Amino acid sequence: MRKRDDARNIAQICHNTATLMSDIVNLRQFKKQKARDTKEKQAEQNRVLFGRTKVEKDFARAQVQKAEHFLDMNRRETKDHPEGEK
Repeated sequence: MRKRDDARNIAQICHNTATLMSDIVNLRQFKKQKARDTKEKQAEQNRVLFGRTKVEKDFARAQVQKAEHFLDMNRRETKDHPEGEK
């Protein structure tokens, strides 16, 4: 009777353990996926902090061009440096 009870207990323990175990995970793949997720999260934060829309970039480019044009139009010519030379 004792052996039967031991076998029953072992079977019950194995059954409970099998239901508690989860899927087998490849650690290399898990680490790579975690790194990708971390990188994507950081990229999203950077896009929010440093990213500019196309309209903002075009506006900044236009301001720079306007300022350069203004300086070119109001540049003084000296005897030492004619317009074409520096």
